[in-house]
Amino acid sequence: MGDEMAETWLVIADREETRIFIEPPGGGELTCLGRMSSGLAEGEPTVFEVREYTRRVARVLDEKAQQGAFTRLKLMAEPKILGTLRMALAPETSTLVCAAFNNVSPGTGKVELVPKRPSVWRR
Repeated sequence: MGDEMAETWLVIADREETRIFIEPPGGGELTCLGRMSSGLAEGEPTVFEVREYTRRVARVLDEKAQQGAFTRLKLMAEPKILGTLRMALAPETSTLVCAAFNNVSPGTGKVELVPKRPSVWRR
């Protein structure tokens, strides 16, 4: 199966929740697969809290990657969450990351239309 037919998941994470979407081949309407509450207290989360949160998200993504649920993964998150989430992913899942952006406003879940700085493009 070529890249144009690849199943792409888009993960948007902030301090409140993680939302997972399917991005249809060739563009179009995103389909929400689900949400996961962060469980973080209000205010600035500690490093430990962020690690625990991103480990839970990574476990779900790793499991779904092993099941073949997606072949490409796009990550959008607050800078602190993005880095920790990328480190928490299994190496096999990390190879599926085709784009990563740290353009989610902290504590709001709003995606900035112009990314501050694109991270890594692998494909």
